[in-house]
Amino acid sequence: MLVRHIMCTEVFSVLPETPIQDALRALQDRRIRRAPVLDGAGKLVGFITERDLLKATPGSVGELNTADGLAAAARSVDQIASKSVTCAHPDDHIEDLAAVFLEKKIGGVPVVEQEQLVGVVTESDIFRAIVGAPELADTTRITVQCGKAPASRTVQKVVRFLKLDLVGLAQYTSSDDREVFVLKVRGERSKDLGPELTRAGWIMLDRRAAS
Repeated sequence: MLVRHIMCTEVFSVLPETPIQDALRALQDRRIRRAPVLDGAGKLVGFITERDLLKATPGSVGELNTADGLAAAARSVDQIASKSVTCAHPDDHIEDLAAVFLEKKIGGVPVVEQEQLVGVVTESDIFRAIVGAPELADTTRITVQCGKAPASRTVQKVVRFLKLDLVGLAQYTSSDDREVFVLKVRGERSKDLGPELTRAGWIMLDRRAAS
């Protein structure tokens, strides 16, 4: 499945000069966690997240009334937005993009085609697509969680070690702030994936034939 099939094309964006408090209020009103930053010509110049804005916003009225608080409140989006933006293309495969999300520990990216912003895709979009997509025969779905100690081997390395086909991959954060991965694999040794990941430091949550 391609990014163009799951991306959101109705994209809310902010201007570089938007005050951070206004940008934060706009994201929260729309119940979204990230937005591209576009200049007056519509060119992508950055990417902002709710977390970035919260970090830059005074935490209380008392803090706001200090010199530092007033200075923070006067800052604009372009002062805190990420300028080195990871982008996707509409024709990227969602499995490849999921691997990028995992590697860079990001939750969403703008989608750009011919230097124009055409959408935004998030980890939730990918997760919903993989969980709900029609499955190939003999496909196994495995859900694992990162343990308290860092895992000694990445999911992708274990999949390659077992010579499995990775049909789908999604990641989300659990209620206790641990990373959870949903893998859909196919191959003769798919039954060995769970035990192998457990030995590598992962916690097995679920294993079933994909349906």
